[in-house]
Amino acid sequence: MVGISVFAIILVSCGFKITDLFLFIAIISAGVAFYICKLLPIALLRSIFCSILNLFFRVKVDGLANLRKAGSKTLIIANHVSLLDGILIAAYLPRKITFAIDGTWGAKWYVKMFSGIVDFYPLNPTNPLSVRSLIDVVNQGKTVMIFPEGRISVTGSLMKVYEGAGVVAEKSGAKIIPLRIDGAQYSKFSYIGNLIKTQMFPKIKLSVLPACELNVAQNVSNRERRRLISLQLHDIMANMIYDTTEKKQPLFNLILNAERIHGSKHKIAQDVTGITLTYSQFILKTYILGEAYLCAFNNDKNIGILLPNSLAAAVSFFALHCAEKLPVMLNFSLGTKQFSSCLHTVNIKNIITSRRFIEQGQLHHLIDCAENCGCKIIYLEDFSQKIGVINKIKGIYRYLQRKGIKSNSNEAAVILFTSGSEGLPKAVLLSHRNIQAIVLQIHLAVPFHSRDVILNALPMFHSFGLTVGTILPLLYGVKTYFYPSPLHYRIIPEVAYNLQATAVLGTDTFLYGYGRMANPYDFFSVRFAVVGGEKLKERTAELWMQKFGVRILEGYGTTETSPVISVNTPMFYQSGSVGRFLPRIDYRLEKVIGVEDGGKLLIKADNVMMGYIKPEKPDLLQTVGVWYDTGDIVKIDENGFIHIKGRAKRFAKIGGEMVSLTAIEQVLDELYPDAKQGIISVSDDKKGEKIIFVTDAENADIDDIQKYFRMNGLSELWIPKEVLYVKNPPLLGSGKFDYINAEIQYKQSK
Repeated sequence: MVGISVFAIILVSCGFKITDLFLFIAIISAGVAFYICKLLPIALLRSIFCSILNLFFRVKVDGLANLRKAGSKTLIIANHVSLLDGILIAAYLPRKITFAIDGTWGAKWYVKMFSGIVDFYPLNPTNPLSVRSLIDVVNQGKTVMIFPEGRISVTGSLMKVYEGAGVVAEKSGAKIIPLRIDGAQYSKFSYIGNLIKTQMFPKIKLSVLPACELNVAQNVSNRERRRLISLQLHDIMANMIYDTTEKKQPLFNLILNAERIHGSKHKIAQDVTGITLTYSQFILKTYILGEAYLCAFNNDKNIGILLPNSLAAAVSFFALHCAEKLPVMLNFSLGTKQFSSCLHTVNIKNIITSRRFIEQGQLHHLIDCAENCGCKIIYLEDFSQKIGVINKIKGIYRYLQRKGIKSNSNEAAVILFTSGSEGLPKAVLLSHRNIQAIVLQIHLAVPFHSRDVILNALPMFHSFGLTVGTILPLLYGVKTYFYPSPLHYRIIPEVAYNLQATAVLGTDTFLYGYGRMANPYDFFSVRFAVVGGEKLKERTAELWMQKFGVRILEGYGTTETSPVISVNTPMFYQSGSVGRFLPRIDYRLEKVIGVEDGGKLLIKADNVMMGYIKPEKPDLLQTVGVWYDTGDIVKIDENGFIHIKGRAKRFAKIGGEMVSLTAIEQVLDELYPDAKQGIISVSDDKKGEKIIFVTDAENADIDDIQKYFRMNGLSELWIPKEVLYVKNPPLLGSGKFDYINAEIQYKQSK
C-alpha cells in the first residue's frame, strides 16, 4: 500500500493528472485481474467483467432476443467508438465471439488479455486468403464480429466503411446483426477527447438490432459488387444509429444535453455585434428571457418572431420554448397581403422584433400591417430594459437546476410558411420529433463536429436557415456565426476569411455571388459548402472548385420535410444529382404520364411535417397522410442518387424562394380579364429562374404590372421580368393554356 502511494506521488509530481493516474492504475489492475482470470470458466469470467463494467459504466443492453432469433450462423457489425468496444461485446453477448481484427492489433499484450473469453482471427486486408478463411470460420457456425469502419472513430460520426464484412456475410450466407455502442465515445477510452468533454465513467448502452441481409445484383463486376456491398453496409450502420437514438425529447432539453457533452464554456454562437456566447451564457439568457416571455404573453400560444439572423433571434426561439410557447417565424420579404394572411392563419397576437432591424430594413409597412391586424409589437430594445428582478431570479434558479421542459416530442416546435397553389402562404407545422430527426439524419450524412465554424446567412424564416443553420449546430456543439443578410456578396467572403469558417450554407444564387466577389483565399478554411433551395448550376460548381478548391454539396428537400430529403456528401457524391436519401427515408415513385424514366416522388419519414394550416381553414390542421407528395418528378439511379427531372407543381424558385405561378396568373387575370395568357418560368443566371408573362393583351406593360402588384401588397418576387406578346397564345385541346409550347415560343423569340 505504501509502495502504491509512493508511486502515485511520483507520477503526480511528474505532471500526471489525478484522473489520468486513476485511469492508469485501473488499467494495470485490470491487466493483472485478466491474467489471473484466464484459468476461470468463460461464464464466470463474463460475470466478473459484467459486474466491473456495470459498476463503473452502468451498462444497459437491449435486443439480445434479436441475436437468439438470428441463429448460429451470424456476423455482428458494430460502430467503433472506443477502446472499450471489444470487451463490452465480449462480456455482454451470450456467446463466445470470434473477433476479426488486424493482425498487428492481435499481437498487442492488452488484446491477448481477453483471449479467455473471445477468439481472435487475425485479418490481413492485403491478403484475400485471410478473408476466405474467415468465411470458413462463419460456415463452421461461429459468431464472428467485425468493425466495418476498421478503426476507432476520430470524428464522432460514421467514418469510411469497408466492404470486408459484407463480402464475408454474402459468401457465407450469414445473417448480419447490427450492434450499436452508445456512450463509450464519451469515455477517456475514445479518440474524440479533442471534440467533446470526456468523462471518467459515462453510461453505456448496447443495442442489438434485428438481423438483415445484403441485396446485391448478381450481374455486376467484382469491383462494382464490392462497392455496392460497402454502400449497403454504410446504410445499415447509419440506419442502426438513427433507429437507436432517442427522438422523444423537446428541443430545449437537447440544448441542455449538448452543454453536458461539450462543456458549459464551449463557444457556440456569434453574430455581427461581436458578442460570442458559450453554452452556459446562451442557456442562462434563454431561461431569463423565457421567464419574461411567460409573463408578457400570458395565455397566448403562438408568438411571431420578426428578426434577422442574430443571437437575439436564436435566443428568442429557445426562450419561447423555455416558456412553452410556439415560435412562428415570419417572412419579412413578403408583401403586406401575404404577411397579413400569415398572421390571421395562425392567430398571431404578439410579434417579437427589433426597432433597429425595422428601421434599417425599411420594414415599417409590415409593422403597420401587423398593427392593423391587431398585433402587439414587442421591440427587444425596450423589452430587455423591462425584465424584472423576479424574472431574473426565477431564470437563474432554473439555470442552476438546468431544469428542462415537459413538452411532448410530437407537439409543434415551430411554424414556418410556404406559398400554396392558391397564392396565399400556408403554415407548415414542424414538431420537435421532425426537427430532431432531420438534424440527426444530416449529422449522419455530413460529419460536422465541434471544431467546425458555420457561417449562416440564411434567414431563420427559411427552414434551411433554421434547422440546418441554427438548430443543428446548437445541438451538436458547432459554433455558428449568424449574419443578417445573404445579399452582401462582398462582405460575407471577408467574414468567412476572418472567422476561418469551415462550413458555408446558401442557395446557388448566393454562393455564386460570393464566389464572384471573393478573393481566392477567402474560403481557404472551408470544408463544406452546402447549397439548397434551388438547383446548383454548373457555373457555380466550377467557380468554387477552380477558385477555392471546394466541392459544393447540393441537397434537396422542401419546407415540409424540415427541409432535407437528400444531400451529396464528402463520402457519397455524384455531380448532377442532389445526393442520396438521408437515413430512414422511405420513398416510392408514382407514374407520371409522359415520363418514362422516373416518376413523382412520395416519401415517408420522421422529418415529414405534422401538417398544414391553410388560410381558408385557420382552425384546422390538415395532415398529409402516410405518404407526402413532394410534387417533384425524379429519377433514382442504381446507387440511390436522386436526379430532379422537373416539378409537377407549378412553382418557380427565385433566389431560393418558392413562387406560385398559378397565384401570379390569378392576379394578372384580374388586371387583364379578357386576355388569353399564362405564366412560365425560365432559367436565369442571377436568380435561378425568372417569370415570363405570355399574353395576347396588347396593352400589357411591365410598369403597369409593377404598380398593380405593389398596390395590392404583393411580393416583388411575383412581378414578371418580361412580357411576351403573342397574337395567338398556344392552347390545349381543352382550351387550357399550353405552357410547354409557350416556353418554346419564348425561346424562339430570343
